[in-house]
Amino acid sequence: MSSLYEWVFNPETNFIKNKLNNQNQKIKKNEVIVKSIYVGICGSDLFLIKQKFENLRLGHEWIGEVLETGSEVRNLQKGDIVTGVGHFFCEECQYCQKGFTNLCEKSIHFSSDKIGALRSQFIAPASQIIKINQKLDSAYALLEVFAVGEHAANLLKLDGNEDLEKNILIIGAGAIGLATAFVLKNKGYKITLIEKNLFRIQNARQAGFDCFNFKEILLK
Repeated sequence: MSSLYEWVFNPETNFIKNKLNNQNQKIKKNEVIVKSIYVGICGSDLFLIKQKFENLRLGHEWIGEVLETGSEVRNLQKGDIVTGVGHFFCEECQYCQKGFTNLCEKSIHFSSDKIGALRSQFIAPASQIIKINQKLDSAYALLEVFAVGEHAANLLKLDGNEDLEKNILIIGAGAIGLATAFVLKNKGYKITLIEKNLFRIQNARQAGFDCFNFKEILLK
């Protein structure tokens, strides 16, 4: 068995590859072992590095492969290509029971000092792992990014702003901004984006959105 490892960031040492104990990892009956295949670098990861946080285990946007399943796992099997959100939640607290798993009282977040996807493999609850369509290039499965856009759409609904005649302005046309734009457009909203980065402006326009440079709309 090859050695297991994780990448850990500290301001003094930069990234260091740490060996992990690989002596027969045991999983519970409802868990799976996932091997990391692709790990995205998010702007929030770069922020944590710039702020010189210690013992950072980065990576919360990830794609992996199931290596092993617990005895009661039925939704996944060995070899499945999978992904998930950037944290594990307990499924039992008051927030999880109401569907607000992002507010879980016992959540374990990726890109923290506890765990990150920038490692050889990790154990995860099978119920919180999502199988990717085999016809899709796994490198482009941006579940976590689009989840942010879906959350924004849900907040609009909660605030009573469901009037599809309104034009929604999104500030920023990076990965999150574009994902949010796609989600809202799919729901029928009219979208306009503003951005200062010329490359992102071009991408947004090629995707079919009205996207304007900050300099073009600033009041003088």
